Amino acid sequence: MTQVIYLGPAMATATLTISTGTIFSGSLPPPVAEKMESDNDFKALFIPPERVGKARIDIRRGNTFLGACYARVLAEYRNKGVK
Repeated sequence: MTQVIYLGPAMATATLTISTGTIFSGSLPPPVAEKMESDNDFKALFIPPERVGKARIDIRRGNTFLGACYARVLAEYRNKGVK
């Protein structure tokens, strides 16, 4: 895996803790990798460094693919916690 930056909402549960802006290089921690396998919206919020500027704009706009992914991940976290 190349370097990616997580641009989703900050989350803290019994199984997963992650902050917005966390940089990953190499393999992902098992809880993060498991969540990525089961949630395509969560997976979409891991952005290569060269795309971070545009991705942040898209997330803020809200009416974009990444904006919708962010909103769904945040809603899931708020409503029932991270699976």
